Amino acid sequence: MASTGIGACGGNTGGPIASSSDAATSDTGPDSPPVTGDAASDVSIPPDVTSDGGTAADADAAGPDVNPPPLGTIATPSCFPPPGVVVGPLSVTVTSDTSGVTIHYTLDGTTPYESSPVVAGPLPLAAPGTTNIRARAFAGGYFPSEVGACTYVDVADCGLPAPQIAPPSGTYENPFVATITTAPTSRPVTICLDAPPQSDAKGSCAPGTSYPPAGVLVGDPTGANFVTSIDAVAVSPGCLDGPAIFATYAFQVAPPTITPPGGVVVVGSTVSFSTATKNATLHYTTDGSKASCQSPKTGSSFVTTGTETHVDVVGCLGGYSDSFDTEATYAF
Repeated sequence: MASTGIGACGGNTGGPIASSSDAATSDTGPDSPPVTGDAASDVSIPPDVTSDGGTAADADAAGPDVNPPPLGTIATPSCFPPPGVVVGPLSVTVTSDTSGVTIHYTLDGTTPYESSPVVAGPLPLAAPGTTNIRARAFAGGYFPSEVGACTYVDVADCGLPAPQIAPPSGTYENPFVATITTAPTSRPVTICLDAPPQSDAKGSCAPGTSYPPAGVLVGDPTGANFVTSIDAVAVSPGCLDGPAIFATYAFQVAPPTITPPGGVVVVGSTVSFSTATKNATLHYTTDGSKASCQSPKTGSSFVTTGTETHVDVVGCLGGYSDSFDTEATYAF
């Protein structure tokens, strides 16, 4: 009697048994193509999902960065009263516009660091003498400030006198030598020209500004420096400058004189001109018009021909105002 064969899995009644390679194929759905082993590894994670399954929003909510960037640079410290020459005793307040910072300082002109002394209150100045304050501010979360530099010269008010300048301000017709003196004082005094706003407390003048013993030549149009004003101040070591004094000068050519001054003259007579101002040029007219510094005729005299019934003369000089004109009328 023939027997019916039974498959190894017991349920197979005669269909083919799948191979191992066929079993590795998976079906993603009734209508989807199969996904094989290599293709399955290409599946990507959405960009807003982290590797641990969270989202980017979850990571942001976790807290701030452990090392946040600095908040900025601290404002440079400043000093009050402002640096300069001061009359002591005096204390200086050092501050920064950035709140909550610690200011460190030095007094020897070197750069301050966090190891330098801390500004805990007003800093007293050395009296008398020069104090060089250098200040820098520090704070957590900020870049350190730039170095603030404040230099003070502490001097005494010695009551130095104001210089006396002669001649005084005014209008002059010729150059002159101005002299400058001071009232007697117990302090050694130097007179400086061009009056610096404040001295350096060394009692000396800037190069080229000391008062020359021979005086100051003023109003010389032929010199290299046409001086029309003088500023002067008295200085002494360790002292506040004395009051500054000023003198301002204007220059005008002296009115010419005409000889003869007018009247009846003989044809062929000489008419001459002169002025008290040295080096001035005399311009004149003989046709009745008003003379100016552009009039073509110049000189100190002319010989009459009988037509010069009205003469007008003016004096001119560079750096000086023109003179007033002088007139003369003649009959022949």
